[in-house]
Order: sequence, then C-alpha cells, then structure tokens
Amino acid sequence: MGVLFATIGGGEPTLRKDLPEIVHAFSSAGLEVQLTTNGLALSRDLRFRLYEAGLTRLTFSIDSHLPEVYARVRGVDRLQKVLDTLDATLAERPPSVSIESNSVLCSANATTFLATIDFLLAKGVDSLAFSAATTSPKNFLFAEDKGHLFPIPPAVAHQIVQGLLERKQRDPRISPSSRFIRGLDSYLSTPSRLVFPCLAGYLTLDVFADGTVYGCGNLPPIGHVRTASLFDIWRSDAASSNRRAMAEGRCPGCYLSCKVEPSLAAHPRFLPEFAWERLRGLLR
Repeated sequence: MGVLFATIGGGEPTLRKDLPEIVHAFSSAGLEVQLTTNGLALSRDLRFRLYEAGLTRLTFSIDSHLPEVYARVRGVDRLQKVLDTLDATLAERPPSVSIESNSVLCSANATTFLATIDFLLAKGVDSLAFSAATTSPKNFLFAEDKGHLFPIPPAVAHQIVQGLLERKQRDPRISPSSRFIRGLDSYLSTPSRLVFPCLAGYLTLDVFADGTVYGCGNLPPIGHVRTASLFDIWRSDAASSNRRAMAEGRCPGCYLSCKVEPSLAAHPRFLPEFAWERLRGLLR
C-alpha cells in the first residue's frame, strides 16, 4: 500500500506485553516506527527492547512541567517519574532513535504553556510538537468528555500563538509549521469551525487495538481487519465517504498536529510554504 510510517499510540501502548513484537513487525517491513507514551511504564528494559526492535522515534506526552498542572490535566501526580525517564532516555538512546515531546494545549495549562515549551527545549529533546485539546465528546478515542479543557481566553490564546511563532523562528526543533501555529488562533476561538481543509483521510488511517479501522477517530469506523483486508477497507465506499466528510468539515473537528500538518503538506496552496520552512529548518 506504500505506507511509510507507523505511529503507535493509545491509550497507553506500553501496557501491551507484545509491544516490541509490534514495533519489530513494522520496522522489519521497512517502515519508520514512532511510539507515543506517557512514560509511566517505560522501564529501562522495555526501552532497550524497543530500540532493538527497530523503533525510530519515541515521543513523550508531557502537558506541563509543573506537577500541580500536570496532575490536573493527566489525573495522576507522577510528573517527576516521567521527567526522570525522559532524562534517562535522552542519555542512553542510540543515534538511530529520535526523542521527542508532545504537549496538548488546554485551559488548565494555557497560562504556563510557553514555559513548558521552553522547559522541554532546555531538556534537549530532538523535536517538539503540540496540539490543541479536542473539545468534541464524539471522538472515538476518548473515554470521557473533554469539554472541561476549554475555553481558553482569546488574549491568552493570541499570546501563546505569538510566543510559539517567535520560538519557531529561533529553534528548528519546534516541528509544527508556522501555518499550523497561526491557525491555532482560529481553532481556539471557534473549535467547531474548519480551519484548513482536512486531507488526513487521504493520507492516514487509524487501526484500533481490537482491529477496528477508522479514517479518523472523530468519525464512525470504516471497517475491521478481521473481516476485510486493509487494502480493501482503504478503497471502500465507507472510506471515500469518510474522506469527503473530513475534507468538507462535516466532522466534530480537531486541531491535532498529526492530522493538520499532513493536510498542510499535501495541499497545493500550503505546500510551497510548508516545504520551504522544512528545508530552511534542515539547513539551520
């Protein structure tokens, strides 16, 4: 099917005992493999098994550098354990593995969000991404309504956007594009409005742990790998309908870098700016 990248997320993927085998299945097929984790169960033994299995990118979900804010967002007061694991991973990882961080912007961490970004950059992560919290309770990835994570006052949102743009100019490790960052203002003011045409349905798909396939977690499933091949699901009428709904904004909406950034990279209007910015970052 020409798949280049496999991203393993959750939930929390380190709860699976067969995680190294899953990573190896993808890497042995020639795919780059990225794992997103909260870091709480990422023991030293598991880390080295993942390196040996062919993991290429390891992303820590860290929504705040402040224990009280982290606990409010995550529901567990374990920030120091996560940071200790991040430090150990940065010190030990083989050259073939990139260590990254991802932070989700919400009302609980908005006033200290830029400080968290600075903290993570100072830690020495190779790349840093961020997204905005998804407000719709309809997302199939969610076990609970996330509406309490909004709203963010417009003045605070604008300050965050300007701060992120300034940091993007001086540090290429901030991976989201300037266009993505500028779009945060629009999304945060009206989360239900489509900021950019979403082409993620033409570029990605989500396979849940039970084998159910989604074009995006915001919309109903389009198939199941136990009853049809992934290739046939990708070419199905359900997948085509799903893609059109996403591109036209007929979905609950989100502002996730893993969906919006590929859409920007694939859109003829935004591709030149996106490509030039990436190239400039590589040359710095």
